[in-house]
Amino acid sequence: MDLFTLRKGEMAWDNVRGGLGPLSAEMIKIKGTGGTWTCIYFDGESNLCGNYGNRPIECRILKCWDTAEITAIYDKDRLTRAELFKSIPGLWDLIQEHESRCSHDLFGKSIQDQDENVCQEIVQYDRHLRDLVLEKMDVDPKILDLLFGRPFSTKMIRIGKGS
Repeated sequence: MDLFTLRKGEMAWDNVRGGLGPLSAEMIKIKGTGGTWTCIYFDGESNLCGNYGNRPIECRILKCWDTAEITAIYDKDRLTRAELFKSIPGLWDLIQEHESRCSHDLFGKSIQDQDENVCQEIVQYDRHLRDLVLEKMDVDPKILDLLFGRPFSTKMIRIGKGS
């Protein structure tokens, strides 16, 4: 699975606005390669896209020398998990339950309040739900980042609170 979800409230770098901040809405992105944000489809040697014929609209209109077109559509009609998974009963319920119990607003508040119990509850529930989906549903583990966003355990490590 080449996609992942950045969830509402998650801190992310905004290239158009030029800064780090919480997302106002979720965003589905193409994964990077080698621990970077370089698109997995980009071939650095040839300087070409390996998915050129099927690239998303953002890639089709991106002109590095003139960002006006990408800026004009930046916050419009983004693909969401609801559009992809709402018609799948059970799975969509799990995504919504995860969103309510593991929201970035709740996570951020627990970090701000230094409430390690709530932080750990979020991390544990996130990990448990991912394990449960892998156990009960025959899915590729790579889809978990699309279904539930990036794991909270990796976010705890990034802020120095996890292992």
